[in-house]
Amino acid sequence: MQLLSKAELKSLINLADGPCVSLYLPTQVAGPETRQNPILFKNLVREAEAQLQDSGLSSSEIASLLEPATTLLEGHFEFWQHQDHGLAFFLTRNGSRSYRLPLSFDALAVVSDQLHLTPLMPLFSGTGYFYILALSQEHVRLFQATEHAIAEISLEEVPKNIDEALQYDTQEDLERRQATASGVGGSSGTYHGQGIDPAIDKESIHQYFLVLDKALHPYLREETAPLVLACVDYQHSIFKSASKYNHLLDQHISGSPEIMKPEELHTAAWPLVEPYFREAQEQAVNQFHELQGTGKAGVQIEQIVPAAYRGQIDTLFTVANVHCWGQYDPDTDTLEQHEPNQPEDSDLLNFAAVQTLLQGGTVFVVDQEEMPEDAPVAAIYRYGLPTEVEAAPRQ
Repeated sequence: MQLLSKAELKSLINLADGPCVSLYLPTQVAGPETRQNPILFKNLVREAEAQLQDSGLSSSEIASLLEPATTLLEGHFEFWQHQDHGLAFFLTRNGSRSYRLPLSFDALAVVSDQLHLTPLMPLFSGTGYFYILALSQEHVRLFQATEHAIAEISLEEVPKNIDEALQYDTQEDLERRQATASGVGGSSGTYHGQGIDPAIDKESIHQYFLVLDKALHPYLREETAPLVLACVDYQHSIFKSASKYNHLLDQHISGSPEIMKPEELHTAAWPLVEPYFREAQEQAVNQFHELQGTGKAGVQIEQIVPAAYRGQIDTLFTVANVHCWGQYDPDTDTLEQHEPNQPEDSDLLNFAAVQTLLQGGTVFVVDQEEMPEDAPVAAIYRYGLPTEVEAAPRQ
């Protein structure tokens, strides 16, 4: 699985060079049902092709843009056999990218002048994803998970175990370190596995965790998602002292992660992170209600979209699987809404969510009944109503 972090999301947005094609499909993970994955994907590609034709693109331009998707339908059996709960596939003139994610999507094909990223927002919202680091001296595994799914992240240039991290070459080296740490002439315990006496060579374990934390930085930089550690009890405090990640939870999954399947780790982790997520959303809703009538909260999309572009939104709420089609021109600060959508339209809710997230705001993608108001979008502003700070520069 390729990690879809905030840093990766920003990189993805930089690909945008209209027209852009965004494809989302729910995928089957195992069994005969996986045969449906390429069939559904082919249907979405055809739908995108029809939208591109309606936009006025020539046949050659359409074929060139869709080539990475059509190629994937030819002889890539293994790709379709190894999916997660959802597949997101993006095509632009600057290239294509795909992500197998622990998130189930409604089947959707969108052609626009920007990538349609709203279905990804639950991963980045206040109730989005979290990480599980399954850690022992023998193995390191990192998972990205949502409330309903979990997927392992492929780790590159990350030490696989303590030996690799500390570059021990022989068992004799290990025994000498143990002997030195314990103050005796020989080894008093095994260094491998979970049978190690925690009093033996804690400094080596701390050094291992320092190396590991540094190696994980490229995966976790700019992240604010909670991280749950799965390890034997005494290692939690050692890792916490070594880690610079600010969102490591105080609670951990106790026991040997070596014997735990991903689904078992997920089951154990969710009760630890759920209160973290629920509290954040409840606080945001309460804040919205407190600020109503003060000019610092509202539901008018014609105010929210420009405010999102200027970096004036602190918190945005939007409804999952709802679209508001139209066009916003930042140069003239004009916004048009259309129903039904026109060929050059973008989803204005998508635009507002992406801009809010990229400029440091918080986005909650929720069901309609969880919205603070009966509207498809709501916002808490940083400065007050956008009309009062119309000249504020974009951040």
